[in-house]
Amino acid sequence: MIVAALAVALLLASIGAKSRKLSAGQKFPKGPPAWPIPGHLPALLTGKPTHQTLADLACGKHGYGFIMGLHLGCRPTIVLSGKEAAKEVLLTHDKIFANRPHFRLADDLFFGFNNAVILSSYTPRLVWLRKVYTQELFTAKRLQQL
Repeated sequence: MIVAALAVALLLASIGAKSRKLSAGQKFPKGPPAWPIPGHLPALLTGKPTHQTLADLACGKHGYGFIMGLHLGCRPTIVLSGKEAAKEVLLTHDKIFANRPHFRLADDLFFGFNNAVILSSYTPRLVWLRKVYTQELFTAKRLQQL
């Protein structure tokens, strides 16, 4: 019985490790050690508010730095804790980080993934749709008409 449980745990750990590998040339920021399936979710459930837990991970006794990589379940996540790091990502490299994950539910609800401005990836179509929305739909005159 113990051998079977150990085999299942080893299998799950190897599956979790394989799912976290990045393609060649990509480097994921370092972070605390993660569990195979839930990732870093147990580390965030400490009873303290999430922002304090993340601040402790970034600047606490282990000090993973202002840019830290976490796995929330099977989703790799990058956490920025400093003003300079946030400015670098949000101003300099904003188009790289503007893409959103593809959800199949969005295909079903919005008749195609790229038809929802909130959920679509950064493409020329998204830029055009946002321009149309801000110049045509969300003007003061249109809002008064509605």
